[in-house]
Amino acid sequence: MATNNFFLVPQIVATDKYFDVSIPEMLRAVSSTSGKFERSEEQLVADEYGVEHPVLMRLNVNCQSVVPQGWTVALKLHKIRVDGIDWEQDFDAIDGTKGHGWHRHQWNQRKQDAKDSKIPLADFDNVDAREQFLIRALSLLKIKWNKVDYGDQLSMGEGPAA
Repeated sequence: MATNNFFLVPQIVATDKYFDVSIPEMLRAVSSTSGKFERSEEQLVADEYGVEHPVLMRLNVNCQSVVPQGWTVALKLHKIRVDGIDWEQDFDAIDGTKGHGWHRHQWNQRKQDAKDSKIPLADFDNVDAREQFLIRALSLLKIKWNKVDYGDQLSMGEGPAA
């Protein structure tokens, strides 16, 4: 029986996720003309009873802008953002206050999205480089990456053995 797996979002957000990509590979992608990077990976996520479920997660990075305020990272399930980090001039924070700047999108189980539940992030205010942004954002989102970078070898048929 098919399931949308949104019942697993609290566990997805709380636990480490691994994407088989290096920071330099992401930087090469976002430095290209598109400014975007996307990768999907199947993750095994344990529910509250310890039963593991395979879930296809998507990591979206958008660094098209030349300024950090235009950069975003989103973790998606079924094309719906379940967690993420970006910048807005003005936003309504989850605690009812008005926010400005960097924030994290928090999953709202009732609405089944993370669009409007925003938590201010002051520690991103001094981000000025894409690598710094990626490392901080992915770390905060508990997304692990491959420490080994194979560079352009993969396009030449080289790299790790299949």
